[in-house]
Amino acid sequence: MQNPLLPSTDHIISERLQDEAALRRELATHGYLYLRGWSSSASSQVADALAAGFGNVIQVTDVKATTDSNALVTSFSELDVHTDHSRARYIMWHCIERSAQGGTTVLVDTRPVLDAMSDADRESLQEIYLTEHKVFRDDPSRVPLLRTIDGTDHVYYSFWLLEDDVMPGTRPALAEFRRVLKSAPRFKFNLEPGDVLIIDNHRMLHGRTAIDTQGSRHLVRYWIGEGPSKGRSGPKCPEPISAPQIQTLIDQGVDAAVAAIDLSMVKMKMQDPDEGKGWTQPQCDEVELEYKRFLTLNLRFPDKPIVPTVEMDTMWHFHILDTRAYHADSERVFGEYFHHFPYFGMRSDEDEADLKAAFEETCRLYEQAFGQELLRAANAQKCWHDCQGRCWHACKN
Repeated sequence: MQNPLLPSTDHIISERLQDEAALRRELATHGYLYLRGWSSSASSQVADALAAGFGNVIQVTDVKATTDSNALVTSFSELDVHTDHSRARYIMWHCIERSAQGGTTVLVDTRPVLDAMSDADRESLQEIYLTEHKVFRDDPSRVPLLRTIDGTDHVYYSFWLLEDDVMPGTRPALAEFRRVLKSAPRFKFNLEPGDVLIIDNHRMLHGRTAIDTQGSRHLVRYWIGEGPSKGRSGPKCPEPISAPQIQTLIDQGVDAAVAAIDLSMVKMKMQDPDEGKGWTQPQCDEVELEYKRFLTLNLRFPDKPIVPTVEMDTMWHFHILDTRAYHADSERVFGEYFHHFPYFGMRSDEDEADLKAAFEETCRLYEQAFGQELLRAANAQKCWHDCQGRCWHACKN
């Protein structure tokens, strides 16, 4: 049933779909925009264009429920209402496939929740901080639950990200926020293939009901940041690596010969949504550092098995695909072809134990060489969302 708070989606689709200003007004008014049956072809290119119309697409993720998922967002479990990354001003979901039962999207508008609270409690909410997932290189480590910018409230809330040391004076305000939130109206949507749902991530909390494990559910999620669209694929003719970029990598502990490897074309391909991974430029830059640190460890410790994280390994694969460049880079840095053996840990229980021991040794060598922990995601056991790929099996151990 069409939500009575939103004008007829048939009207929006038939008369106003091309009017981005009208769609923005609807989104600003209600905090969400539901376009039922918007894309019968479920075309990713058309969805990309729609998302880009609302700002700069900073990340695109396939959200599929799987039985072996270590991340709550891709599990079959119920997911309580929350916000996503603070840089995502808007979130857009494009439904590709829905589950036979469950998986209902749930929204809560925080404006009436905040309106029901006293001025003193609202001020206290601005002193309560939550951990921010380290997704992009210059992400802050913490974000306040409530910010007021140019007279507009911006909410960042996920109960599992609340810092443990919430100041005693702010706890009553947090309890009141949770109490009002629990009784706030829920808007529910059973997304069908071709449906699109867009929300203001700084205003609307979102979650979902549990998903039937016998079914399937596939959404494409777009994080959309502030500012004009830069497109999803990034620049088509990237500049080669520069001397300042090389020096920055050297300053971060990368061997000079490794730092000089030009991965600009590799990163361009990895940003492509079809040929690559749909990663953002900041993601590629961050993983370049990690991959080059991996190569540096292999150069310094040629007799030790250095085990890469998932991101390191992914960039390694894309580097290898550029066969001529990879061969030349290997010869220049290692004096021979730097081979990739993809079966370590798969051949027996003993081989798996050797892999685990090698990874633990890699973590030790990484911290010794670069002064940072290899697994820098805050408490991998709590990962729920997109951080599990930063660590090798950390969520399983």
